[in-house]
Amino acid sequence: MDKKYLNWNNNRPHLYLNIFHPEYDNLFVAGLIQPDSGQWGLVDYQTQLIAKFICAQEQNPDKANKFRRLKAAPQPNLSHGIKYLDSTRHYVEVEHFSYRERLKKLIEKLS
Repeated sequence: MDKKYLNWNNNRPHLYLNIFHPEYDNLFVAGLIQPDSGQWGLVDYQTQLIAKFICAQEQNPDKANKFRRLKAAPQPNLSHGIKYLDSTRHYVEVEHFSYRERLKKLIEKLS
C-alpha cells in the first residue's frame, strides 16, 4: 500500500487513534495498535467507531463534520502517561483502558 494512504511521516503511519486518515473519509485501519493488554476487544470498539462514522456521514452530517475535525487534529497521546520505548514495535502502542474509554465515548457521540 502506498504510504500516502496511511499518512506516513517519520517512518510511521499517522492516523487518528491509529484508525482514521486525517483527510480521507473512506479509508480505515482496524487493528493497527500494540496494546499493553488484550487487543481483540479494542479492535471490536475500533470497528464499531468506523461503522458509526460511516453511518453519521449519511444520517447525521453535523456529527460527521465534528468527527472530521477531530480526525484532522493532531493525534492525541494514547499512552495515558506511560513512557514506552521509542522503537518501531511501540510506534502504535496504546494504554488499553484509557484507549478503550476514548473509543467508547466517541461511539456514543456518533450514535
